[in-house]
Amino acid sequence: MTRAILTIDDSPSPHTRELVEFCTARDITPVLFCRGDRMDQFGDDGLRAALDQGVILAHHSYHHQPAG
Repeated sequence: MTRAILTIDDSPSPHTRELVEFCTARDITPVLFCRGDRMDQFGDDGLRAALDQGVILAHHSYHHQPAG
């Protein structure tokens, strides 16, 4: 069996709840890499909903400069 893991950087966003609903409706369990500054900015309501759906949350620093 082939397995892929969907990772999403720089979470949360205003669209976190919708993103989680999209993924879980398709039996996809994403890993959200969360930044502290974005958690301060967007709150944790979407992340709490994500945890309730079995989404994996990971640490992605407090903030960082864009890589590009």
